Amino acid sequence: MWARDVVHAHLVQHFGNEPPQSIWYDMRQQAVGLRLSESGFAMLTQDLGLQYWCYIMDPKTLHPKNLLSLDRYLACPYYLRRQQRQLQLVLLGDRESMMASLYGDVEKFIVSLES
Repeated sequence: MWARDVVHAHLVQHFGNEPPQSIWYDMRQQAVGLRLSESGFAMLTQDLGLQYWCYIMDPKTLHPKNLLSLDRYLACPYYLRRQQRQLQLVLLGDRESMMASLYGDVEKFIVSLES
């Protein structure tokens, strides 16, 4: 189980006192979502060598309701990136990645998070 405080504590342990807003996309004081910023994604994948899985999304899938579902219910760090005119959902959790693969469609996977 991933928790924002635990991930941040491990990153501080490895890299020194890195401010949370450079790791997380959501900078609200009471934020609990695990969406990573570009530098946070680089820290976890390049510097620490964590494995990740990419899923191509239809840009129409990225509407506010789905963004809120990801923020509230996804239990692993994730990153949304545009690469070569494609939108990708990048998951750092193996369990969540397996579920996304089984659904075969990112939007169906996001909707399943709510239940």
